[in-house]
Amino acid sequence: MPKLKKEYKRLIFALSSLGIEMVASIVVGYFIGKYLDKVFDTGNTLTMLFLLLGVVAGFRSLVVAAKRVQKDIREHKLDNVYENNKSSEK
Repeated sequence: MPKLKKEYKRLIFALSSLGIEMVASIVVGYFIGKYLDKVFDTGNTLTMLFLLLGVVAGFRSLVVAAKRVQKDIREHKLDNVYENNKSSEK
């Protein structure tokens, strides 16, 4: 079975953490808003505001990661996903 290039392994790991980042930012925003609603007795206003901020932060991290991946692909010229084993077979 062919091995993935080291750069692709790193990219796959970075992209797989995006789901966790998005969920974490939304949950953190929700709980901060909930706490501030209790402290200031504002109903659900701050919960909705901070939930929205969490969603925006999650999408921002998605955009930043996509730009980072594009940059890595351009720098390393990652056209071939698998290592070339033909040179070692000679």
